[in-house]
Amino acid sequence: MLKLAASLIAAAAVAQPPAWIARAVPSPIVAWVETDVLGNHLPEGIAISSAGGAYFVGVADSRVDPPKMVLDFDLARARPGSSVRWLRAGRLTGTAAKEIAVDVRLSRTGGEQAWILRVDRRRLRLLRAFAADRIRLTGDTVDLYWSGKHETWRFERGAYRLVAGG
Repeated sequence: MLKLAASLIAAAAVAQPPAWIARAVPSPIVAWVETDVLGNHLPEGIAISSAGGAYFVGVADSRVDPPKMVLDFDLARARPGSSVRWLRAGRLTGTAAKEIAVDVRLSRTGGEQAWILRVDRRRLRLLRAFAADRIRLTGDTVDLYWSGKHETWRFERGAYRLVAGG
């Protein structure tokens, strides 16, 4: 059962995005999700593209015809061996605001970098960037792991604050 679930997650990660997202965000799209982040009760397409040799987040609005990218945020250069580990969108910090979180493995030995972005009406605003050997996002908590070291950051009082480790 666990192997089946892992296979389904892996298949979804490499699946092609719906055509309306692919038309709005430049290819190649390396990760995508559909969810409402603009507050209009219709899903938007949140996609990570590596067009132009750099990873960026694009938000495709499904209300317009043809769909178009209405928000974007540059992340990092797409180096050989780098890949997107995860992409999440929705209410990630426990507030009423909507956020997008992305984790990129910079290379096989270069560790990971994660960005937590707040979705505003006219832009994506960086709440916090994290870097570590391994990064895990669970609700409003971000865990950073290095060999022999662990830090836990939690979104409290409007910002990510170190709550354990360091």
